[in-house]
Amino acid sequence: VAACIIQEVNNGQVVFQWDGTKYPEFYSASEENNDFSDKSLTHDYMHLNSICIDSTDNNLIVSFRNLNEIVKLNRQTGEIMWRLGGKKSDFPQTPDQLFLRQHFPRLIENGQTLIFVDNGLDSVRPYSRILEFKLNENSKTISSFNSFKVPDRFIQCAGSVTKEGSNYFIGGGSANYALEVNYSM
Repeated sequence: VAACIIQEVNNGQVVFQWDGTKYPEFYSASEENNDFSDKSLTHDYMHLNSICIDSTDNNLIVSFRNLNEIVKLNRQTGEIMWRLGGKKSDFPQTPDQLFLRQHFPRLIENGQTLIFVDNGLDSVRPYSRILEFKLNENSKTISSFNSFKVPDRFIQCAGSVTKEGSNYFIGGGSANYALEVNYSM
């Protein structure tokens, strides 16, 4: 089993560490690489693919691809503050808000909006989207949601998105393209 360890290192010293193996509930939440009975394979049941710092409180926003889940971690204690998506989301979601194999979550609009690439999955939904969630972390509710279909090939893995004004800059990851899209038109 490939364990997910997050470390923050300052001048060669580990100043923060989070160990995913201390949270066994993630094993059963995995959507991929979770046949733990097959000892011939390495099981990357979480597949951490990106981290960013929430500038409003200095905590971590972490994307776990194989869980279809984004998690906020307390950067001091390692405590899970909330989980969005996957089998154990703290935020109730409508069917159109569910995402698959996501990448590159970032906070924009002064930390008010979570934006990321919803890669999709060719056997379930073979197209990619850009998603924006405004989350109320206290009540664990989604106060607003936007979804935009990426107007090019399906991004099987990787990918990124940034937003300036009403323009979205999309890195197509494995689909090998870069786009600038204005969805307000």
